[in-house]
Amino acid sequence: MRFNEENKNKGSIEKKASVAYCGFRKKKYFRVKKVDVIGSYSIVHAKFQFSHSLAPKVEKDKPRISCELIGNLEKVMEEKADQQNIGTSGPVSEDVESAREFEKIIKEYADTLQQFGIHDRVTGFSARRFKVFGRFNERLTITSLLDQLMYPLNVLFSRKPKRDTIPLIKEFDAVLDPGAFLLVIGHEGSGAHNLLKVLSGVVEKNETLEGSLTYNGLDYHTMHSQYRTDLSYHTDDHSSIATISVRRLLEFVCACRLPEVKRDGVSRQETIQKICELMRDAFELNQYYDQRIFEIRSGGEQKRISIAETMCARPLFQCWDNTLREFDSVTAAHILSRIKIISRVFGMTLTAISNQLSDKILRMFDMITVLYEGEQIFYGPSSRVKDYFLGLGYVPQSHSTIGEFVTSLFYPELRIVNKNHKGFIPSTPAEFRQCWLESEDYARLVSDIDQYTEYHSDVSAFRTKDASNTPIVKWKRFFNRVPSIVPYRLQVLAFAKVTYFHYLHDYSFHLTFIFSYIFQGFMLGSIFYQIQNSSATLYSRGSVLSAGIIFTAIQTMSEVDIILMKKSLFSEHQIQCLYQPSATLFGSTIIEFPLRLIFVCMFDIILYFLTGLRVNAGAFFTFFLFTVLITYCMASIFRFIALLSTTAEIAAFIGGLAAIYFIAFCGSVMPIFYIGWWFRWLSYANPIQYGYESVMLNEFKNTIYKCSSIIPNLQFSLKNNICPSPSSIAGIPNIIGTKYLSTVFQYKSSFLWRNCGIILGFSIFILLLSLVLANFIVYDRSSSAIPEFQMRKLYTTVQSSWARNPNDESLKQKKEYEAHKSMDVSTSLKTTDELSLCWKNLSFYILEDGVQKNVLKNLNGFVKPGCFMALLGENKSGKSVLIKILSQRGVAGIVEGEVTLNGIRNKKYLRKRIGYVSNKQIFVPQYTVRETLRLHASLRQSGAVSISERYKYVDEVIDFLGLYDVAKFIIGDEGGGLSLYHKKLTGIGIELVARPGSVLLLDEPASGLDSQSAWMLIATLRKLANAGLSIICSTSQPSSRLLNLFDSLLMLDGYGQTAYIGDVGNYAQSVTKYFKRLHGNDENSDKDPADYAIRCVYYSNENEKTDYAAAWASTDANKHLLSELDHLMSSTMSDEQIHSEQEFLSSMPFQTYKIMKRNFILYWRDSTLLMSRLAFNILAGLLIGFAFYKQGNGVQRTQNKMFSAYMLTIASTSFVNGLIPKFIYLRDVYEYHEENSAAYSRSAFILAFFITEAVINCCFGTLFFLCWYYPSGFYLDGHNTPFYGGYAWLIMMAFALYYTSFGIGIATVSPSVGTASLLSGTAFVFVQYFNGMVQVPSQLVGFWKWMNALSPYKYFLEGMNGNNLHNVPVVCEPTEMYLVDPPSGLTCGQYFFDYIKSSGAGIVYNPQSISRCEFCPYTVADEVLANFGYYYHHRWRNFGILIGYAAFNLGFAIVIYEIIRSIPFHRFLSLFIRKRVQRTRKKSEMLNKKKNKNGDSSVA
Repeated sequence: MRFNEENKNKGSIEKKASVAYCGFRKKKYFRVKKVDVIGSYSIVHAKFQFSHSLAPKVEKDKPRISCELIGNLEKVMEEKADQQNIGTSGPVSEDVESAREFEKIIKEYADTLQQFGIHDRVTGFSARRFKVFGRFNERLTITSLLDQLMYPLNVLFSRKPKRDTIPLIKEFDAVLDPGAFLLVIGHEGSGAHNLLKVLSGVVEKNETLEGSLTYNGLDYHTMHSQYRTDLSYHTDDHSSIATISVRRLLEFVCACRLPEVKRDGVSRQETIQKICELMRDAFELNQYYDQRIFEIRSGGEQKRISIAETMCARPLFQCWDNTLREFDSVTAAHILSRIKIISRVFGMTLTAISNQLSDKILRMFDMITVLYEGEQIFYGPSSRVKDYFLGLGYVPQSHSTIGEFVTSLFYPELRIVNKNHKGFIPSTPAEFRQCWLESEDYARLVSDIDQYTEYHSDVSAFRTKDASNTPIVKWKRFFNRVPSIVPYRLQVLAFAKVTYFHYLHDYSFHLTFIFSYIFQGFMLGSIFYQIQNSSATLYSRGSVLSAGIIFTAIQTMSEVDIILMKKSLFSEHQIQCLYQPSATLFGSTIIEFPLRLIFVCMFDIILYFLTGLRVNAGAFFTFFLFTVLITYCMASIFRFIALLSTTAEIAAFIGGLAAIYFIAFCGSVMPIFYIGWWFRWLSYANPIQYGYESVMLNEFKNTIYKCSSIIPNLQFSLKNNICPSPSSIAGIPNIIGTKYLSTVFQYKSSFLWRNCGIILGFSIFILLLSLVLANFIVYDRSSSAIPEFQMRKLYTTVQSSWARNPNDESLKQKKEYEAHKSMDVSTSLKTTDELSLCWKNLSFYILEDGVQKNVLKNLNGFVKPGCFMALLGENKSGKSVLIKILSQRGVAGIVEGEVTLNGIRNKKYLRKRIGYVSNKQIFVPQYTVRETLRLHASLRQSGAVSISERYKYVDEVIDFLGLYDVAKFIIGDEGGGLSLYHKKLTGIGIELVARPGSVLLLDEPASGLDSQSAWMLIATLRKLANAGLSIICSTSQPSSRLLNLFDSLLMLDGYGQTAYIGDVGNYAQSVTKYFKRLHGNDENSDKDPADYAIRCVYYSNENEKTDYAAAWASTDANKHLLSELDHLMSSTMSDEQIHSEQEFLSSMPFQTYKIMKRNFILYWRDSTLLMSRLAFNILAGLLIGFAFYKQGNGVQRTQNKMFSAYMLTIASTSFVNGLIPKFIYLRDVYEYHEENSAAYSRSAFILAFFITEAVINCCFGTLFFLCWYYPSGFYLDGHNTPFYGGYAWLIMMAFALYYTSFGIGIATVSPSVGTASLLSGTAFVFVQYFNGMVQVPSQLVGFWKWMNALSPYKYFLEGMNGNNLHNVPVVCEPTEMYLVDPPSGLTCGQYFFDYIKSSGAGIVYNPQSISRCEFCPYTVADEVLANFGYYYHHRWRNFGILIGYAAFNLGFAIVIYEIIRSIPFHRFLSLFIRKRVQRTRKKSEMLNKKKNKNGDSSVA
């Protein structure tokens, strides 16, 4: 704002301008920061200050200035913004017109929102002496199963004082105006991440807040609870619905944010589509708009999508936690400039953490704050930060960026003191803090905070009807935990739409479920094919109904996996407050209802008519109704279980117990009235029990079954004979269905429709309970992890190998450029291989929509021993793909060209000598740094080196990398454990302990680190290059100081072609000199050469002004490179020498032992996993044991004992599902890194995992056995001897070996945990149906009789039941005896003598009686077992067969894994792509010929 000369009085000008108000641009405020007098003008530096959602009205007595003056101010501010934020200076810049066009689009977006009543809603924040404390969680000290077991005792009886809270943010003062950008600079452990989370309303459960934090006058309690939709926290690992397209994702977010409005000519759906198209154009997502998110491989493009998703949500206050880390410097600046334009239009405020920023990007932030071990040591404008620290007596190193200068102060060994400084120079965080408190900048900040607080002191206008505390509003706020501007029904519809498209695109979901239901339908239908209508099939009829109802119920356990997968998405969206979590459950239920209806319908039709159940329309639809009700009821129950479970282990534990409970207490395994009174009440809470009772009543009512046999003698009258079936009456050759159910199960026909109401009530109650619970669950249960080494030191101080160099004093006397060149390392780390990595005519392309897409094209180059090469390029240049191809890691696509080591092309040889460190760090989280390095040294070093020498070498590597202080701490998983810097050093150490090979390739090793940590890591690699290694390292945003550590540079353009390859020069002078010659001078070329080079190539790709690839190909340097490349690619080693090398350097038994030891340590330290398994084995054993507690000796009770053993097979499914996730995780670790580095064989991996799991399952299985065997009463009736109990334990251990190997076999062929669970369930049911108890062998269809002899469950149950029930007497209960009168003149004993003699079974309890004979069909349990095909004398055969099955499964897993990993699927894919490409080329050539002919004819 300009005033003429007569208004030079700064005080009056400031007074007038600071209270100015006018109704332009949606009623925005501004306030004056300072007034400068230049010439005849007074320049007012003003900041726009916008109101919150409901801006307080301006008092009438406040003076105003004219709208014309405000308009001029607005114009001046916009011109200044255009100069600063749109485009860049110099010959290489973004088109200013495109930026202005983008601003028009955003303004059009704002105008569109006005139609829905959404006006400018903005907020800043102020903090005064704000503190964040992290309460130490005592459970973090639990590092093993023993600690987990002793934890309750330690809590009760420990006398140790409780640990104090740790100050994560000690004191924080700030004020940020609406629309401003704040950059937070700090090292790892400084508290910057905690600060961003708290500012965005994400407060961890172990954090406490103190001090003042207000958002335009609102305290943080109110803001975090009632206005959370205005806040957003965007992390680096942003979650989204990956199976839908980008279009559907953006539409979903918009639908959750755009309120409903009823106006003529305004369509909400059209507006949503329009907004999504605006975001598509704004962030250049046209190419991926209709593509599914998981198909987009580029990390940079994924970040663009997540930013566009956030922008669609329109939060007022955003916090970005390393969101820009995947972008190169040009793309990051481009995106940030567009965010500033959005901020200028909407007043959006941004607080961000972003490492390794160039000065250009850093200056795009208005304010900067610096945190040092939780202490705030600076807050002020970005233009002030460098001068402030210069004033403290420190000077930057040569060619350092501002960010590098500031972060160097965190590391005492890297600070440079100004010798001419006479004042006090701080060195500790406390001293830096004290200097900051005494500075003028701090006093100015406090004054600004006071003004901001006073200006926003009146917040009465915020107290709207929704913000009141009336009882109705309180209840509404209590249930609607997530504030939203969209009605609940629109949230439900939005998620229902997303779920529909998710299932529409997720073909595997449909195919898997359709296959499962159809397969099970045909399987059950064929096993019970056309059941005869006779008394002999009563058991089979009940079995098929039981199997049908249980299958449809247990199949809904997939809801657990579905909800657990959604929980990460829920936690992400809960932070953004997009919707009520209950709306997602409701919406997904709406879509899943018809899907499950179709699946159940297919299953019921196949099963019902194949088995020949009662052919009646009413009977079928009643059966269909109850299976559907049970399906939805059980889906609600398992969904509820998943919501309650905090981890997958807990979900598996609860789900496994629930499955046992639902099956054991449903009435089909054992009639309810046989259960003891202590557990009988559980059956009444089991909806499956009501469903089974109803389908049985539906099938047996109004049905009469003919007797299949009559006993004892048909030569006499029918009245002297009886049907050998429960509920039979002497003289009647039929069985009445309802009487049979009343006698055996005590079912009553009147209960049929009562049960329907009960199941429906269960479904509605559980669904409503889930909907209410969903809104109260905290889905992100992470806490501020404080590892032990941080507890002792409070914060991690990053150790650098640079500081440990013994020649530090001599190095400091040299120039930095010469210093890093002269760095030396221990001679033990030097390599003797003089091999150069070469690549010639290297190309890589993929097929995208049937069109060939070049990722890399005609690359040539080499790296000699001792050379350190940087790989630079924009995001789409293919840097990561090139690193993978050079390291011989498989990529999906076509690779053309050659990669050699001095002409050697053998891929196995190359893979062993080329180390590869990925950007994605995958470790075994429970292993320490030293243990991890020792493991790789033991397996990957030559056998000629002793173990002690290998471990000594590991210690040398640890010292060299600066990992000594953290060597004994576990690495941890993502987001916990060691710092990112230490994890990256550990990844490098894994390759070094294998003895330095020829080449080391690293993909973005410095990504995510602060500037000085990145420099120290690259400096460490520089040392390795000096030791003789050839190193190629890709990087995105290197400064000139960082680039100076490299010897050479390979620059790729956006098409994957070489734009430059050659020397870097002193501070990249050679690079800038080359690009200046092609493009011209630039003022920033010397300050930031990497950014300059990328901008040259980036904008030449956009505008096609200069072809840098062609320009480089025509240079003399390229010709010299090609000639030297041909010389290096001449082979120096014969093929015989190559093939004579061993594939693995250690023996198979040694590999198995080391991996088995690692697995045992992993399990021991993963206390949650072992504790859940231990609890499951004990509780499941007790549940089954006391459910079948000492059943007695009746016929039905003997059968109940058999089903007690049958329940062990049901429990085994939980054991299998428990080992599958751990196997797949360790397999991913193996395949991602260890397999490619030839650390150990695939066979050793599977064998070691089997031994580990077998030992654990046998140990815990023993506890299960004890909790089940003795309560079931198998030790009674003469079985209280070591032989019977010992054999029962032995065959159970054999069964444990079987299901362990079975689970490993299933997991081996499965690509994911979900697929493995479905396959294991299907395979389990397949073999379970033929165990002899689901369908008795005599009733099996002839086609399936062979499966009875093939089922391993049959041999386990035969061995267990045959042993436990051998010679156990059977005493019939009154309802189980057959009562019949003998013919006159015969006693009961005489009448039944011939029948007992011929059948070999049965006893007459009153042989001397001449009436009412009491006949029991069995005398000992062996006779009952014979009906199921179980015999005691087969017990040792069964034990041997189970051992054989376990060995077969293990061998199958090893062989099939070798086959899967040996088949070059990527080659087949490449072959397929090549053929498709050839076809498209031919078609294009034919089209071109036709066009040429048509052109020639038209010319003629």
